[in-house]
Amino acid sequence: MTIQMLGRMKADVIDLHPRAVLILAGINDISRGTPLSVIENNLWMMSQLARTNNIKVLIASVLPVTTQLPELPIPTIQQLNTWIQNLCQSGSCVYVDYFSRMLDGSGYLPPELANDGLHPNSQGYRMMAPIALSAIDQALEAQPSVPRPTP
Repeated sequence: MTIQMLGRMKADVIDLHPRAVLILAGINDISRGTPLSVIENNLWMMSQLARTNNIKVLIASVLPVTTQLPELPIPTIQQLNTWIQNLCQSGSCVYVDYFSRMLDGSGYLPPELANDGLHPNSQGYRMMAPIALSAIDQALEAQPSVPRPTP
């Protein structure tokens, strides 16, 4: 939940003095009926706390879900992702687009990428890793320092 992540920002991020933070959040909020405006506010607050402490901010799109989770509507996920992308385009963060890269032909997450239809499994994370590494490189304006795994 984004509210819990916001509450842990100081201890789990700021106090560790990282050069960058990659935030992936929102789907658990959506599953519990949290209004998008609350999720957006929490994400914005996390980004502001990081930026205030000279930490580069990357915010990832919420991943799609499989067809076994109709209670998590893809249009709601897309609406949040559009807001995240717009926030990042304003120059305050780097957008990490997992969503469009992890869709199958029918507009859902392929079932082999998440055992529960929602959270990535090892195959899903292998697909996400090069996307994250590329975004981190972009945020830090540095050459890749870690070999990129092949999907």
